Amino acid sequence: MTQFTVSRRAVLGGAASALLVPAAAHATTPARHYDEMTDVLIVGSGFAGMAAALAAAEKGVKVKVIEKMAFLGGNSSLSGGMMAVPGSSVQKAQGIEDSPEKLIADMTRIGQGLGNPELIRFVCEKASETFEWTRTSMGVEWNTHLTGKGGHSAARCMVTKQGTGQGILVPCSSKLKAMGVPLCTRTLLEKIFREEDGRVTGVQVREGWTFNKPESGTVKTIGVTRGECQDFCVWGGYSRGSPTRLPFVFEMQYARPDAIAGAKVEGPARSAGGSSLAPAIARREAAGALAREV
Repeated sequence: MTQFTVSRRAVLGGAASALLVPAAAHATTPARHYDEMTDVLIVGSGFAGMAAALAAAEKGVKVKVIEKMAFLGGNSSLSGGMMAVPGSSVQKAQGIEDSPEKLIADMTRIGQGLGNPELIRFVCEKASETFEWTRTSMGVEWNTHLTGKGGHSAARCMVTKQGTGQGILVPCSSKLKAMGVPLCTRTLLEKIFREEDGRVTGVQVREGWTFNKPESGTVKTIGVTRGECQDFCVWGGYSRGSPTRLPFVFEMQYARPDAIAGAKVEGPARSAGGSSLAPAIARREAAGALAREV
């Protein structure tokens, strides 16, 4: 079996959050019977999920993407399509001096020290590489007019030529379809099956699922054959799932009580469904959740 590891470059380049937990490869065949098998299953079709799918497909493995909504993109489809890239080729061409260290300082300052330092550094140091990957592999077209909005200390932000997140999602989904990767909408993740050691062997889904109709669709199981990644989660957030969201962003109810009902710019898919099915992973994200949401 060819060794495969999803590149974090492809995962953390966008606005979505992702978690990759390495695990040792297993040669044993899962005892459970599955209706379908795939090497890698991506749950969620936002920036992180689509990027992960493309990274896997480029390695030549069998990939499948499932999305519970009737359209691809998740909350990323509502994104403004902006990316902060310190030390980019575009900055250098325009004579702008910048570095990952400067963006690290900006993010730490604006986040009031609440962000995960390791992840902040990783995102900042890999931003330029990821930006170039979106252009060469995904086919994303960027407007090279640089801005330094918000807390940025340098003009390092670029927006897609479309001016929205669709400028990333459309070319990426087109590339995946051309590579033969199934992009399955209206497919709800319902259960995660694990071995005793925690390794994920498959999932139960509902195909043809209708939003807010829990029992709709047809139940199906999908097994995964790759053991190098124990968990790969690309859920988008908690803002539409108040009971789950509040333990992570408890301070928000005091600082921004108006936000408790869910931000107007965030889609209904942000229901914390993924984190409720994988609470151990959700707990590992808790430390950085407040900074990401606020």
